[in-house]
Amino acid sequence: MKIIFYPEGLNDKESRIKEQIESLKKDHFKRYTQIQNIFSLIEKNDFKVLKDLEKRGIYKPLGEGMHEFDIPPHGKGGVVRIYFTFHKERKDTIVILDMELKKKNKADIETAKERKKEYD
Repeated sequence: MKIIFYPEGLNDKESRIKEQIESLKKDHFKRYTQIQNIFSLIEKNDFKVLKDLEKRGIYKPLGEGMHEFDIPPHGKGGVVRIYFTFHKERKDTIVILDMELKKKNKADIETAKERKKEYD
């Protein structure tokens, strides 16, 4: 599977999501490393890896074409939530819509939903 970052595929703009993930290196290196490991696992495998990640509590479908990774599923220091959808033409491609470091109980998925509407 391939991973691209919103707005890749829509226009020539750089993705701020990549920058957000890179910014975790400084204060949340463990989370950054976990994200890179998950992305590497996804890129080297097919859809079967999602079943394994779902069993481990890392991946879950949210409905309406939205999906999420929780990295790690639970943990002190917060959970990184990565919201994504599948590419509308290349089904073997994941489009990362947004990410957040969630330290509170409430997640902010609205930006990801808006981006998915634009992407669709």
